[in-house]
Amino acid sequence: MSSITHTLQSPRNHIVSGLFLVSLGTYLVTPLYAIHLVNSLGLRAADVGLLLIISSVAQRGLTLPIGIAIDKTDVRVFLFLGLGLRALSFFILGIADSFTLLAIAAAAGGSGAAAFQTAGKSILVEIDADKALSFALRNMAINAGIALGPLVGIFFTSYSFSTICWTTCGVYGLVAVVEMFVLKRLKLRAPVSENGGYLQLFAPLRLPKIRFLLVSNFCFFLFFSLFELIFPLYLVELQSATSVAFMFALNAVLVVFLQLPVARLIANYHLEVAHGFSVLLLSLVFFLLSCISSSPWSLLWFFTGICVFSLAEVYLMFIVDFHLANFVGSKSTGTVFGCSSLSAMLGLSSGLLFFGWLYDRRESLAIADFWLIVLALCLLVVLPVYYLEHRSSRLQRP
Repeated sequence: MSSITHTLQSPRNHIVSGLFLVSLGTYLVTPLYAIHLVNSLGLRAADVGLLLIISSVAQRGLTLPIGIAIDKTDVRVFLFLGLGLRALSFFILGIADSFTLLAIAAAAGGSGAAAFQTAGKSILVEIDADKALSFALRNMAINAGIALGPLVGIFFTSYSFSTICWTTCGVYGLVAVVEMFVLKRLKLRAPVSENGGYLQLFAPLRLPKIRFLLVSNFCFFLFFSLFELIFPLYLVELQSATSVAFMFALNAVLVVFLQLPVARLIANYHLEVAHGFSVLLLSLVFFLLSCISSSPWSLLWFFTGICVFSLAEVYLMFIVDFHLANFVGSKSTGTVFGCSSLSAMLGLSSGLLFFGWLYDRRESLAIADFWLIVLALCLLVVLPVYYLEHRSSRLQRP
């Protein structure tokens, strides 16, 4: 009975449960978002793309200034502010009948996500000594919400888009109230030198290991852009649009179930970042095999590559956060995690631009040559990562 009470009262579990609920609520709306804007409101696809860019830039671009502000004030303020902005964004989305209101909703939603996610991660680092478990549960909660949201949304298909948005708004409001009661008496660290200069918040970046982790994060998201852009396009040519839906579902399930075992392996056996890039390199070999094989081997190699790629995704996303938390400790966590999100945004944007441009050259570039170029680029990343990781570890030990 006492263990059940402890579980229910654990601030970590409340935050993780909140992450699951808001992720679930968000992905009730996400599958219907573009359809509603185009079919119901008459927007062009380009207008929808602009709204997605507004949300993405706000979510990724604001993480650094929000992280700095978190280190200067009470982190809980930004947790509640983020939840409030997200709730407001879905309320506005439910009543929006113009591009201006939709843009306001997108900006509020992206800003709220930046505040809530950065603050939630900073709190988890502070309140739980078992950082490996905290980050694993956090990632599991987010991805479980992403996987289950569209499935739960099936039961809402008979309702209007506005009703679904307002339901999601209510979910965010409920989470905000619960978190407020749970966290209001929680003892957290004092703000970092309230009267000091902002430059001191960037002091951890002087550590070679921190800089190495941020560069590694950039490199990973450079290749993660393949999953968001190239894999679906390639799979449609290989098979059908239905296979794309299966690919995303398979990735979501694997990401959820691999979190805890991968987290324990990294924490207990002191595995390195370079090992994750080696797994990523292996996944690209399977995609190369897919394009040079005939059916049904082509499809088999592709989905084998997706499984290995999902393992690399879990490994690299976890190990970067885990090592950042261990090296920074409880100082400037908001700023450092803000830098981490910024490096992810830059890597993802660079990958989308470069690989998108390269894939469009396939009229003059064979698909096998495309995967060979991607494979060679990954190899050029793996070798320096092995060298830099060992060098940074010698220069700075946690």
